[in-house]
Amino acid sequence: MTTKKSGTQELHEYLDRSVDRILEDGTRAEARTLQAMAEAARALNPGASAALVDWDGPEVARLRAFGIVHGVLVRDLPADLQEHLLTRLRGGRTDGPAAVRDGAGPLEPRGSGGMVRSRRHRAASSSAMARGR
Repeated sequence: MTTKKSGTQELHEYLDRSVDRILEDGTRAEARTLQAMAEAARALNPGASAALVDWDGPEVARLRAFGIVHGVLVRDLPADLQEHLLTRLRGGRTDGPAAVRDGAGPLEPRGSGGMVRSRRHRAASSSAMARGR
């Protein structure tokens, strides 16, 4: 029996693979992914979205922003927009920015509450900081 993964699970797995590449080669190696993530999360967390693609800022700021934006995307971005983002990340064509639905304007978060980052992202950030990235 095969089970279909949810868009949230697939997005989470895609971003986890990006973590591995970022830890190996730095955030610039995943610039296209980071740009798509920042655009999708801009309405939900503008500060972290901006830091994620601030190429003049320190690497550690982008690493921290990655953990925050990753959490926002899998927790707060509506399922249809998660699918839209995943299609974009995989190189597929989309009809518009992930942060806007049918021209209606910015998204509202699905839920409320504090940001919860995974242990893996905290460890990734700490590990990268220790290596001076």
